[in-house]
Amino acid sequence: MARSLGLAAYRAIARRADAHYTPPPIPRPDGQLIWMHAGEPQNILAVRDLANRLSTLTDKVHVLITQDEGQSRPYDSGPVIETDVPSEHPAAISAFLKHWSPDLCLWTWGGLRQTWCSKRPTSPET
Repeated sequence: MARSLGLAAYRAIARRADAHYTPPPIPRPDGQLIWMHAGEPQNILAVRDLANRLSTLTDKVHVLITQDEGQSRPYDSGPVIETDVPSEHPAAISAFLKHWSPDLCLWTWGGLRQTWCSKRPTSPET
């Protein structure tokens, strides 16, 4: 199957982005981690509400909320954590997934990034 020229160009441009990713000062919480990305900032209240509801299901569920750079609140130490999503550089994506190792991703309200779709987290067993 032939690859898309547009997707190849998109990935080439993404590789020019900042490759640096500094993991947050907090470790990945124990238990299940649901990663929710708010693709549009005007919908963050709905994403936070859903995150709070999911985190009350059991004490072993934590939710990580990401937004585009500069839109996240400071990190929380409770069951809901917020941080910026890193650039689309493959090294930054790999570092983010290695640190957080989410069990599930919910990408809400558009803004889907092709480079993120091509990466998948590695399980701790591999």
